[in-house]
Amino acid sequence: MLSKRERVLVNVLLWVVALVVWGFLLAATLGNTGYIGYPVAQAFLGENALPRAIFYDVFGTVGALLLVGLVLAEHYGEGEVKRQHPVREILGFPAVIALAVGIVTRPIVFPSLVSQGLEILASLVVPLIMISVGLSLRAGVLRRWAVPLSALVVLRLLLAPLLALAFGRVVLGSDSQALRLITLQAGMPAMMLTLIVGARFELDTDFIASAILVTTVASALSIPLIQALAF
Repeated sequence: MLSKRERVLVNVLLWVVALVVWGFLLAATLGNTGYIGYPVAQAFLGENALPRAIFYDVFGTVGALLLVGLVLAEHYGEGEVKRQHPVREILGFPAVIALAVGIVTRPIVFPSLVSQGLEILASLVVPLIMISVGLSLRAGVLRRWAVPLSALVVLRLLLAPLLALAFGRVVLGSDSQALRLITLQAGMPAMMLTLIVGARFELDTDFIASAILVTTVASALSIPLIQALAF
């Protein structure tokens, strides 16, 4: 029989592991199909691939975040914050609002000053998120969780795009551009917004920040490798 102190230590250990596990699941499931996926899709497939990349991100990744990711984070996190109704979450999500505004205002020709201002604001998004990731990093986490981080790299950057490739060949048939796009987007690094979700529901943000860093760096090798081998 365990003593009272030993039971407390076991419970604390299980609690820590649980927070890391659910942070792992968020990072492994949700890829950065927006901030990194858009420019990478344009670089590999051209400007014509951007609309498909946007729809993949908004209706695929963002949908999974709102309908599945937030549910898991709320259930297994330690925070007192409760998520809103799923429909309200979707309608209030910035990417969904931006897409709706873009569709409505598409016929309008904006002055160059407005367009340039929007481009400047858009270019600031990734640096600001990376700064927040950097502020959340702890050097010891990379060593402590080296094994799960390595497993995450394999799942997120190698296994996911290969599964998307196999599934896409069955479903998409001869549409090679769509097949390349879903393979590309499926192999994106961990979604940066998972750090915000982790902080909101008090998951292990140290692990999530490390997951974002490691997968983002490793994706510089994995993305061109998968594209070269598959296509």
